[in-house]
Amino acid sequence: MRTEQEAICETERMALALGYEEAGLRIHSALDTAYLTARDSVAFGRVERMLGGQSLGTGDHVCDSLIAAADREDPIVPIDSAKR
Repeated sequence: MRTEQEAICETERMALALGYEEAGLRIHSALDTAYLTARDSVAFGRVERMLGGQSLGTGDHVCDSLIAAADREDPIVPIDSAKR
């Protein structure tokens, strides 16, 4: 569950730095790398089912310390869309 919460916080960090639309596009484009095989996708589904009913999110400052630490170590720098 901790890893899932960290992934949610990293998604929030990306959205804060890049905007929700750009962060969503980048995450979606990386999914084929993150889940290379059908077995990976099945395992991801098992994790989601195991977390069923758990309350994970970004509210109430849940992600503040994780985001601050990640920003210190590896800040997200938006790429100017005109340069793409």
